Amino acid sequence: MNKHFAAWFWRQKNPGVMAAYAEIKSYEGRYQEMVALYFEQLLRHVKETVPYYKDISLVGVDQIATLPIMTKEIIRAVPDRLVSSAKGRYRYWQNTSGGSTGEPVRLLQDEEYQRWVGASIHYYFKDLVGCDWSASRKLDIWGSVDDFEKNTISLSARLRNQLSNTVFVNAFRFGEETMYQTIQKINQHRPEILKGYSNSLYDLACFIEKNGLKVHSPKVISTRTAMVYLEQRETMERVFGGKVFDFYGSRESSAIAGEGSKQSGRVILEFNNIVEVVDGEILLTNLHNYTMPLIRYKIMDQADHVERQEGFLPTLHGLNGRVFDYFLIDDKNRVHVQYVITLFFFIEGLVSFQIIQHDFTNYTINYIPEKDKDILESKKQEIVERMKKALRSDISVLWQPQTEIEKTPSGKHFYARCEIGK
Repeated sequence: MNKHFAAWFWRQKNPGVMAAYAEIKSYEGRYQEMVALYFEQLLRHVKETVPYYKDISLVGVDQIATLPIMTKEIIRAVPDRLVSSAKGRYRYWQNTSGGSTGEPVRLLQDEEYQRWVGASIHYYFKDLVGCDWSASRKLDIWGSVDDFEKNTISLSARLRNQLSNTVFVNAFRFGEETMYQTIQKINQHRPEILKGYSNSLYDLACFIEKNGLKVHSPKVISTRTAMVYLEQRETMERVFGGKVFDFYGSRESSAIAGEGSKQSGRVILEFNNIVEVVDGEILLTNLHNYTMPLIRYKIMDQADHVERQEGFLPTLHGLNGRVFDYFLIDDKNRVHVQYVITLFFFIEGLVSFQIIQHDFTNYTINYIPEKDKDILESKKQEIVERMKKALRSDISVLWQPQTEIEKTPSGKHFYARCEIGK
């Protein structure tokens, strides 16, 4: 499809998104004014219509720290008190999050929330990455069965994808056959934006490199949903020939922050979400979901700090992934899973893996070996010895070969999981 027609079609299909984008651009260089305006509107709304917040003070955004912190436990305990009595103001639907980490959290999100997500994503690619989302050819490697079917099954969805230059690939079962098909689709569609789960894109890059295959080079590799480690970033950029831009979002509150071509760190799309870092943990305030507002929501991710500079959007530094992305040594000490995960990169005979900690001393490594070739026992022993040095000397590690490693209901693959306390 001609990119100029695709851009025109996208804008015609999303007038509300384009109106929000125009508003964002009108505040360029003074984003703080826009954030303050929407924050004050949100507080007035929740105080008047959301039972849980009826006693809060109407403070300015500079006093946000005086407001209570929202947690998953509170949402599970009193979900009805968090829903606005004016919930019919916009069309809304239910979403869930946290299914891979325990009991899911059920949320309501509305079309105004979704409009600003769309505007934020459009701004991110066009203004921060330098690749117009509406005009670009896109290939999306996604693993959520529900999302995939919603975007590909119906005739209207297929027509929409064709007119907007978008191809979807289902990564829920991302085996050798699917990888070959994906490479073929990339070479046929020649996307400027290659988007998808970080782990799926990395696994595909490894597959291409190992088999000496040729693949079209996109301008942008947009990774999301899982931490991108340095080795993974280098591999993807080397194989695909494009630059990796990691995007940070969640089911609870999408379009949070992303790497750009000019600023260091992840640029916070603050006209959509206010981000705080308190005691190393990220708190989110979404400015546009009026049906079930989340104010200072503890998303269970960690970071170092937020950096602010007058006239620019703030940046998020030191994003470290989920709070549970640690292996526990005992009740007081823990080790970030990144160290252990990197022990498994570039190992002969290994297709994929998942490390599970059951208690302080017992681990299982589920792994998929290459066809007719397993990991050398000496390599397994080397990994275990290095795990013992990092964790504790009395750990026990069980290696379990698999034909498939189970993914979460939303299609994510986690390289490491701690089950203690879950």
